[in-house]
Amino acid sequence: MIRTNLKYILEEREISIRELERRTGERYETLRRMANNKLTQFPNMTLFRVCSVLNIEIGDLLYVDYKHHEADVTDNYNYSNKYEKNKR
Repeated sequence: MIRTNLKYILEEREISIRELERRTGERYETLRRMANNKLTQFPNMTLFRVCSVLNIEIGDLLYVDYKHHEADVTDNYNYSNKYEKNKR
């Protein structure tokens, strides 16, 4: 599962989600869901704007949480295995 460090980055810099909304032009709800790891898709422009405004790299913002991987993507596991087999 892809997760974000946004909440921790904002806390460390003492920036509110409202302030990030103002600086990026992104919707508050999108930023709130990103900070709380509730987004299932990450729009490219949102990632670009957040990284630009916070002056961070994408790797500082996003990470893979392997602990939640199996429980959350069991349905997709068979698809990815099928894809890998066809790719060979």
